[in-house]
Amino acid sequence: MPVRRARLQEAATMRLALIPFLLAAVLVVPLAAARAATPSDPPAALSGVVVDASGAAVPGAAVVLRQPPQPPRETFTDASGQFQFDNVAAAPATVSVSLPQFHPATVELARPGPGVRVLLQPAGVREEVTVRGSGDVVTRSATATRTETRLRDVPQAVAVVSAQAIAEQGMQSMADVVRYMAGVGMAQGEGNRDTPVLRGNSSTADFFVDGVRDDAQYFRDFYNVERVEALKGPNAMIFGRGGAGGVINRVTRQASQVPVGETSVEVGASRDRRLSADVGRGLTSSLAGRVTGMYE
Repeated sequence: MPVRRARLQEAATMRLALIPFLLAAVLVVPLAAARAATPSDPPAALSGVVVDASGAAVPGAAVVLRQPPQPPRETFTDASGQFQFDNVAAAPATVSVSLPQFHPATVELARPGPGVRVLLQPAGVREEVTVRGSGDVVTRSATATRTETRLRDVPQAVAVVSAQAIAEQGMQSMADVVRYMAGVGMAQGEGNRDTPVLRGNSSTADFFVDGVRDDAQYFRDFYNVERVEALKGPNAMIFGRGGAGGVINRVTRQASQVPVGETSVEVGASRDRRLSADVGRGLTSSLAGRVTGMYE
């Protein structure tokens, strides 16, 4: 009997211990239901600032707010780097910021609110520059071999200044031309004459016109010159006497079937007047004429 009575008392004690747990379970269900019935938190404002690595404000950055399933919202930072979204739901959100020349940045927010700070890191500069140009390329010469020969087939050093270069640079004397010829210069000369210096050798007799010696003492003009060629180095086998340092050959303009017409008028101080003309055209299928003239 004493043993049975002890067992009954122990069972009664266990029943009494379970009563608090049962009461707690009964209370949890109503509280959860009440919580579910409570309305959600009201919308709030999300604001912040975008700065760079130095802490300076970044204006004009694109800021995108994402809160699925709602559609993304976008705004831009103002002059002080500030941005703001109104009526933002109290739910996790993602803020993405982008701007050219910066790496994009993303911030995850558990609960939107004020004081969001987004740091943009500068991206590497990637600029592409495309330069296109056309140069004055001369491929043939008639000085070194006395015939029209490609420059790559000429075994001597030849410098050529074309009519295009003469016109574009406004060259008016031999001194202007030789500035673009390596190893060729122009001395002061005695009296009114050109005195070229080719590879250290000075002479007034190293001028030619279409391969014919032109050693008169005067200043050469370019009104009828197609191009100027300088053959550098000894050339007695081709041009005879002189020319130890080289020769300068002027190639005059030639007639062709292509019509040409050019007139130039120049007026300067001290009653400086100059008129030049160049006219040419094809006369027949096998005959062409060209006339050049200058008055000064």
